Amino acid sequence: MKKKIVAIALTMTVSLAAMQTLWYEPVLADRIEEVTGEDAGEPDPETQTVEEVINEDYDTSSVTINDTNFPDAIFRNYVSETLDTVQDGILSADEISAVTQINVSNKSIADLTGIEAFEYLERLYCWNNSLTSLDVSSNTALEILDCSNNQLTSLNVKYDTALRIVECYGNQLTNLDLSYNTALTQLDCWNNQLSSLDLSHNTALTWLECWNNQLTSLDFTYNTELTYLKCWNNQLTSLDVSHCTALDIFHCNNNQLTSLDISSNTELTVFSCYGNQLTSLDISNCRYLIDTYNTGTCTESDDYVWYSKYSSDVDHNCHLYIDYGTTIITEAPAPVESVDMYRLYNPNNGEHFYTASLGERNHLISLGWNDEGIGWIAPVSSNTPVYRLYNQYGGEHHYTTSIAERDHLISLGWNDEGIGWYSDDARTVPLYRQYNPNAYANNHNYTTSIRENDHLVSLGWQAEGIGWYGVGT
Repeated sequence: MKKKIVAIALTMTVSLAAMQTLWYEPVLADRIEEVTGEDAGEPDPETQTVEEVINEDYDTSSVTINDTNFPDAIFRNYVSETLDTVQDGILSADEISAVTQINVSNKSIADLTGIEAFEYLERLYCWNNSLTSLDVSSNTALEILDCSNNQLTSLNVKYDTALRIVECYGNQLTNLDLSYNTALTQLDCWNNQLSSLDLSHNTALTWLECWNNQLTSLDFTYNTELTYLKCWNNQLTSLDVSHCTALDIFHCNNNQLTSLDISSNTELTVFSCYGNQLTSLDISNCRYLIDTYNTGTCTESDDYVWYSKYSSDVDHNCHLYIDYGTTIITEAPAPVESVDMYRLYNPNNGEHFYTASLGERNHLISLGWNDEGIGWIAPVSSNTPVYRLYNQYGGEHHYTTSIAERDHLISLGWNDEGIGWYSDDARTVPLYRQYNPNAYANNHNYTTSIRENDHLVSLGWQAEGIGWYGVGT
C-alpha cells in the first residue's frame, strides 16, 4: 500500500513539474513524507492527501529565481536581492504584484528575460546596459520605459497600451512599431537607424525627439497636441507642421528642406532651420520669433546666425537659428489674387487634365471625365507662365514653364495652346512632376502631394522634380 501511494505521488509530481517547468521547480519531499511515511498507517480522514499538499505548496503564479527564468546572472541577482523579499528563491504572487518599478540601469545586463513575470510593472528603467533586444509586450501595465543607450536592434512594446513615455534613444533600431501605444505623450528615439516612423496612432503625443536617424518623411497630420519637436539631422525633403498649432520648440536643422511653412505655428518660441536649402523664411505669424529677430541679440557662428531674447510672456529665452543669407519675412505679404485650378481624370485613356476654366471643367465632366476637385490654387499672374500644349496624335496635354521644352514640342508637331496659368514666384506650394516610362501617351502627372509623388515613384514612375508652384491648396 505504501509503495502504491509513493508511486502515485511521484507520478503526480513529475506531471506537475512538466507542466510548470517554465516557472518553478517544486520540492515536496518533506511534505509528501508526512502523508506517506513509514508510520502513516491507514489514511486519516482529517489528514491532507498528496494532491492537497501539492495544490497547497504549488502556487501557479509564483516564479522560481533560477537561470531558466532569469538567464542573465546580473538581472537574476538583482531580482533575488531586491524583489525576493522573504529570500526563499521564489517570487510569490504577492511579491510579484508589489513590483511596480524596476531600475536596473547601468549594470551591464545583456538579457532581461524574466521581465514578463512582472505583470503589474508600471515603470522600467534599464538604460546604459548591453541589451540587444527587449520584449515588454506582456507588461501591459507599463507606463514609462527607459531603455536608452543599449544595443537594441528590436523593441517590442506591442499591447502596452498604457505607455505614456518611451525613451529608446542611443540604440540600433531600424523599426519601431508604436501603433498600439495610443496613450503615448513623449517619445525619445533619437540616435538610432530609423528610416520611417509612423505616429498616426499617437494622437496624444506632445514631445518628440527623433533626430539623428535616417528619416526621409514624417507625417504629423494626427499629432495636433505636439509642442516639442526635434527632427534635425535626418534626410527630410519636405515637412508639413500645419496641424501642429501648439508647437513651441521646433528644431529641423540639417535636413534637405527647400521650403517650410510655419504660418500655423504661431506659438513658436524656439526655432532652428539652418543646414537646409531654404532661401527665405516667413515668420510673419510667429510673434515671439518676430520680436526675437527684430530686437534680440544676434550671434554669428561658423554654421548659422543665432538670435536670442528673453520673453517675460513665456518666462524663458526665445531663439531663432537660421543660415547665413536666408531672407526673413516678418510682415505678411499683400494677398495675391488667385484662381482655383481644377484637376480632372479621363478613365478611358488615363490622362490627368488641369484647367482654370470652370466652363472647360464642366464640359469635360459631361463627357465622362472624373472630377478630382481643386488640385491647387494658382496666382492670376506672375513672371513665370505655365505653357499648355496638346498632342493631336497621342491625345494628351503637356504643361511646362520651360520655353525651350515648349518650343521643342512644337517642333515635333504639338499644338501650342498658350499660357494655361502662372507659377507662384514666391514658390509657396510645389507641384511635383512625375513621368511614366512605360506609357506611350498621357505619361505625366503633377501633384502637390509628396505622398502621391512617392507612391508613383514606388510603382516605377520617374520623379522629375518640381514643375511649378502654386499659392495654396
